[in-house]
Amino acid sequence: MLLFCLANRAPSYETFCTAEYFAVHVLGVEQQGLSQRFSRPAEDKFAGLPVDEGPGGVPLLGGCLARFVCTRENAYVEGDHTIFVGRVREYERGEDEPLLFHAGSYRLAAPREAVPGCVARSPAAR
Repeated sequence: MLLFCLANRAPSYETFCTAEYFAVHVLGVEQQGLSQRFSRPAEDKFAGLPVDEGPGGVPLLGGCLARFVCTRENAYVEGDHTIFVGRVREYERGEDEPLLFHAGSYRLAAPREAVPGCVARSPAAR
């Protein structure tokens, strides 16, 4: 399962409310421009970008660190946002570093010491 939150006033809100499928893209460190493009209002944020068509016609961007195609399972209105919950139907992942945005700035991930009492598991062990 995967979830994301969307402002109820977002131009794409009605589309997500009625869509059977949606995709979530995790961007790599080299994709800051793409992040900025999708964070600003635009009539068609996909205009001029090479996209593949996924299930239900959902647009899929290439070259992302990870990509999840989901069916919309539920939506919960909470205040001025809606929490959309999806069931992952397909996914792809790469090996690049993730693009992070925190406290108003893009950031780089850094390794961290293990937390006492926590067990680190490899992706294959999950």
